Amino acid sequence: MGRMENIKDLAFFEDKPGLAEQILALEKQEQIFLPNEFEIRQTVAYQIGEKEVILGRLESFYFLALKGVEESVYRSQAFASEADAKAFFVHLPEMENELVAFWLNEVELVR
Repeated sequence: MGRMENIKDLAFFEDKPGLAEQILALEKQEQIFLPNEFEIRQTVAYQIGEKEVILGRLESFYFLALKGVEESVYRSQAFASEADAKAFFVHLPEMENELVAFWLNEVELVR
């Protein structure tokens, strides 16, 4: 089994289909690679209305995972860096400043 398959088969990605592929694509694009053993840090699952949201980091890559409270699988978005993750929240339309500040702080906490 190759490196890509090993990463895709990690239990961490079971409920986040597509996230491993996004991370692997960012590796190729940015020429920054996950080491053989890497740290995963993430927030608790925050419930916002009818959604659960997790923000996390795999080495230098960040991710946001979202699912309905009744769903078992997250939809995810990977970011190449801390700056890209922060830019995502800053550029969300119609988000209140307090909520932007909260998510920017969460990015700092998973660093």
